[in-house]
Amino acid sequence: MAVERSAPLEIALFSLALATSACGAARAKTGEESAPKDSGALHEASRRRVATSTGVSTRPEADATSSDPSPDPPPDPPQRVAPSERADQLGLLPVEGFEAAALAAPREGLREPRPVVVVAHGAGGTPEWHCASWQALLRSTAFIVCPRGRSMARRGEYAAYYFPDHLWLEREVMAVVAAVERELGARADTRRMLYAGYSQGATMGALMIVAHAARFPRLALLEGGFSEWNVAIGKRFRQNGGERVLFACGTAHCATRARRSAEWLEQTGVAARVEHAEGAGHTSGGDVAKRVAASVDFLSGGDRGFDFTAP
Repeated sequence: MAVERSAPLEIALFSLALATSACGAARAKTGEESAPKDSGALHEASRRRVATSTGVSTRPEADATSSDPSPDPPPDPPQRVAPSERADQLGLLPVEGFEAAALAAPREGLREPRPVVVVAHGAGGTPEWHCASWQALLRSTAFIVCPRGRSMARRGEYAAYYFPDHLWLEREVMAVVAAVERELGARADTRRMLYAGYSQGATMGALMIVAHAARFPRLALLEGGFSEWNVAIGKRFRQNGGERVLFACGTAHCATRARRSAEWLEQTGVAARVEHAEGAGHTSGGDVAKRVAASVDFLSGGDRGFDFTAP
């Protein structure tokens, strides 16, 4: 897949954001290593509403086939905007203080309220692609809402977004939840939601989501968020309400570290599963997406609040 090369300044800016996130991640050497402190209090979101429209790509953010990338993969390539390929039922959700999130609604005729899934894209990605992808994975059974992040580059037909750090992502995710409650009301069940992230969205998500486990007791972390766990952090996640974590990998590096983290989580009473699509590469599509689709029952866990298996 041909993509436009980012300018050196854009790469430097984003590399700095990735380094900031990496420095905040606890690289656990033992299962009992001390957990980092909870992130600070959320800043009050500004009162302005933003509702900007972008195109949608039906191509995955990355199609690399390397089975063992470096520990810190480069930013995902920008997605090609293709307005003619927009997924059905995708809309925009105004979010106070941030750009509009993408929203995929469940199909009609299902019992309400419906589950809510918050999906954070990777660096250089777009929320529309991930909302459409998860809408297909869950067969339009839930509200899928995807934070946009900050614009990384938009030149011509390319659009790319990223999250500057995990604190930014935390504020934006919670602002998105408030927007869902305000705009969708009783149609959406925001008491207990699924958080899903790919690459940067998974790594930064793992850094901030532990403090919000009561609202997000179940996680799906794709090609990221696999090195941010140890027994101490797992205990905090469990004590705050955490229940299940799915790691989905397309690289050997991800799978190896995810298995270690899954063992630590299991020790704390959190159900954990690792799915490895060997040779798929650093991507959320293709065989990695198929492994996630095959794990929907695990994410649901027989809980009607996570009813992703409606006929």
